[in-house]
Amino acid sequence: MIPYFRYGIDISRHHLKGIYVCSIGRNKRQSSRPPVGITCTLRETRDGDLTAGEPQEPGGPEYSPIALCYQGVHTILRPWNPYSCVIAAGVQNQFLHFPIRPRSRIFVLGCSLQTLSHLADILGPTGQLIGVMAADDPSPPSRAELGRFLRRHPQVWVVTEDIPQASLERYELLLSLPEACKHAFLMALHPRLGADSAAHALAGAKGSQKVLRRIFDFLEFPDAAKARCLVVCYCTPETRVAVIRDIVSSHVDILQRWRVPGKGTKDRVEGSSEHSGSVREDARGCADGVQP
Repeated sequence: MIPYFRYGIDISRHHLKGIYVCSIGRNKRQSSRPPVGITCTLRETRDGDLTAGEPQEPGGPEYSPIALCYQGVHTILRPWNPYSCVIAAGVQNQFLHFPIRPRSRIFVLGCSLQTLSHLADILGPTGQLIGVMAADDPSPPSRAELGRFLRRHPQVWVVTEDIPQASLERYELLLSLPEACKHAFLMALHPRLGADSAAHALAGAKGSQKVLRRIFDFLEFPDAAKARCLVVCYCTPETRVAVIRDIVSSHVDILQRWRVPGKGTKDRVEGSSEHSGSVREDARGCADGVQP
């Protein structure tokens, strides 16, 4: 990698927020060809943990990560290969409108772990990303790879689903708790019905607020419905345009219905949306220290 730095390196901001351009060989005069700017994302890291858990970027040495340290702050500049990711190719070709910005919340379909990691870098630690990996992916990540990735990016949730056949009910099961489970949890906290339940014993234990909060945070991601940006990478050269159109329109409808409490369950009677909201609030309220 050192020969690449011999003629200088230039790092500048891209016109899109959260993205940078790295030009290597800026001062090289032996060649008439100007240096090529490589699109990169930037992320702050912990000491001694610069690249652990990150998917390897396909490509040559020019796409290897660059670790930087200044006044005790460790960061890593991660090149984004436009030949392996359609989003990176769009950025490289000067996207005019790019709704993925720092601190935003996005819903992503069919992206690889490499792409998800770059999008997470753009969002930053205060953004949120919900990634849906295709069930028919010919080369899905292993459990170990996915575990390392999620430890590296705690603001990211990843689930696997049949994207063309996805429904609101399926996403509610994958990313939230069904109402029946919330009812059962509340009944387990009742002084009479749940007197001998494990939930009742846990609620009265020392430090129960923290434990219950961690349980609910692990089991559901209530902010998934608040995603304001839909990113669809579920396409191959063999995929028909009509299939992609149906996937986009169905997921736009899913997200719109998901934002309205009470529209996700088939057998819900009229007027039950307010009741659904109260069950959700009561169940999570118990995790905040509401004792039975």
